[in-house]
Amino acid sequence: MLIKQKMAAADSRPSGFDYMRLGLALSVVGLHFVTIDYGDSFANQFWNTWRRPIGAIVLPMFFSLSGFLVAGSLFRSKTLFSFLGLRVIRIAPALAVEILLCAFILGPLLTTFSLSEYFSNRLFYMYFFNIIGHVQFLLPGIFASNPHPNVVNEQLWTIPWELRCYILIAGMSLICVFRSRAFLVVFVLVFNAAIFSYYGLRPPDGWVSVHGTILVESFLAGIVLFVFSDKLGHNRWCFAACLIATIALLLMPHGDYLVSLPAAYVTVYLGLLNPLRSTVVLSGDYSYGVYLYGFPIQQAVAYVNNIHRSWYLDAMFVLPLTLIVAIASWWLVEKPTLSLRKYLPFIESSILGKIKIRSLARALPRRDAS
Repeated sequence: MLIKQKMAAADSRPSGFDYMRLGLALSVVGLHFVTIDYGDSFANQFWNTWRRPIGAIVLPMFFSLSGFLVAGSLFRSKTLFSFLGLRVIRIAPALAVEILLCAFILGPLLTTFSLSEYFSNRLFYMYFFNIIGHVQFLLPGIFASNPHPNVVNEQLWTIPWELRCYILIAGMSLICVFRSRAFLVVFVLVFNAAIFSYYGLRPPDGWVSVHGTILVESFLAGIVLFVFSDKLGHNRWCFAACLIATIALLLMPHGDYLVSLPAAYVTVYLGLLNPLRSTVVLSGDYSYGVYLYGFPIQQAVAYVNNIHRSWYLDAMFVLPLTLIVAIASWWLVEKPTLSLRKYLPFIESSILGKIKIRSLARALPRRDAS
């Protein structure tokens, strides 16, 4: 069966994608326990072994899943303004609330500075740059004695790369990349070749995680799978081959720069399995909240539990707390702000007047089908 047929059989909303978003977000939290509880040196020794693919595969899968789903959003959007507006509404409000909570609640509660020193410190004001994607990890006097010291929310490092992905896909639409599948393939191949030529020929740097450029490659791979969904099969043998290739590449020097396409196929294959939908687990999209709040909650628990610190004891507190906060984030922030999408046409007409920058991606399926 083709990928497009699997999508249609699930009314274009397979439950596997929802489970994968939440599962990948929880995996990010789980993988950070090694670093947060035992420090960077131990974490590097632990992960830079045969275990590396376990941790390194998560973010490429996250971004390839995003590329596949966001491509669908682009194709459905009538204009680029509405597409980018939806992305801003989905990301910015929850991110802003998380930044404000860390700065005004977590920071004052746990800082070793006096409150006057805390609120007058330059780091406090710099932290708000996170809202616009300029990443700042530090707040005054926070987590200085932790095994992974000072960092409030390291997971924010992926936000600028996510923004780059959205700008890239919008730019691809503007220059008519989606008017031809051949043009899309050439664009992605040239992009990946340029990245490999610039980064892949340098000496390996020993990173446990993949670099941000590979996240962009994974995002593009997800787009390619969406565009070719009526040509590519949902095949378990192809899945097995891509899974083996993904693991092997993540163990090879510079193999990261070739991992995006097989990792994307693994992701889409699993997402299309469409298991029975749980009304409890999937009552909301809690993955973004888990992703945003997991790291600062882990750091706070490690700070409080500094005497009897161990990953399994911390996990007993971290996982329930993270899920509770993520659920609150969805129902109190994310879901209400999504209702703002109905105002996008009015805002667009107010700003752009009669100018409509059409989403040129919409032409590709009709042209190829004719």
